[in-house]
Order: sequence, then C-alpha cells, then structure tokens
Amino acid sequence: MSRRLPDHIVPIVSPNHQDTPCRYDVMFGFDVVSNKFKVLKIVYRSDNYRLVSVVVVYLYSWNGGSWREIEVGVELPSMVCYPLCPILKSGPVVDRILYLEGMDVIVTFDLCSELFRLIKFPSFMKIRKSNVFDFEGSVSVLVESVPGDGSLDNKEISLWALETVSSESF
Repeated sequence: MSRRLPDHIVPIVSPNHQDTPCRYDVMFGFDVVSNKFKVLKIVYRSDNYRLVSVVVVYLYSWNGGSWREIEVGVELPSMVCYPLCPILKSGPVVDRILYLEGMDVIVTFDLCSELFRLIKFPSFMKIRKSNVFDFEGSVSVLVESVPGDGSLDNKEISLWALETVSSESF
C-alpha cells in the first residue's frame, strides 16, 4: 500500500528571520494506541547551514489526511550540522516512543500523547558518534566517546541501555 502525502510547503526562509535558510528532517512511526501511522516533520532555521535550531514541528496523521503544527514543549538544543546530513536521525520506535538521535542528546516523541522529551548523554564525556537501536525490546545506544577534554588518544566504545521508557538518563 502506498499513499502520497498532501503537499506541505516548508518555507525557504525562516518566517522570523527573512534571510535565514530553512531545512527539515522527516521521521515516521506507528501509534499502536490509535492504530495510526504518523509522519513528523521538524523544520530548522540554520546559520550558514551549520548551527541550526528548531523553528516549527508538523505532524501528519495517516487517518487525518492533513498536516498540522504541534507544540514542541521542550527546548530542543541547537546543533551543528553538515549539508545533506540529518540533524536528528530517526531511531527505533519502542513502546510507542520514537527515538531521535542528536549529537549529545536523544529526543523522544511519544506517538500517542504527541509529547517530546530529552534524554541527555552523561556530561563527563564528549560523544563523537552514536547509534540508537532496539535491543530485545529495550532502547540501547552504541556510543563512541572521548574524555571531556576531547583527547582522541582515549577513545571509548560503550553500549548503554535505558532501564525504562520514562528514563531521562542512562
């Protein structure tokens, strides 16, 4: 089964900053409670395509058939990004929560309540790379990190797991 989503125009420039380019990421998940597929579109304002911050978030509900703006409710961090790379990388859906991976934070989106939360990585290390995945029904993260001073001589690879979906740290 396929469906073409209705056109949804993303502004080329930020409404509040007329000379600032915009870009966006799109994520997809299934809400088991309402039995609906949902598409999340996060629109960012960028400063020379490097430092970005969220401008607005839209949600498309498969059964509703239209896009609507939703409230973020938490302050999503500004991030450094590179052209053609996602700012927030879509991760797994576990227990109705969509996990979105950022540089030093995981953003969660509850597909049922449509609420965002932040899960911060420990501050004693600098995250270089991470990968969020579903490991036997638990959210896990494979992390490459360096000490807080950024020394590449002491790189570590660690596997972390969230104890519960409501966890706010590892």
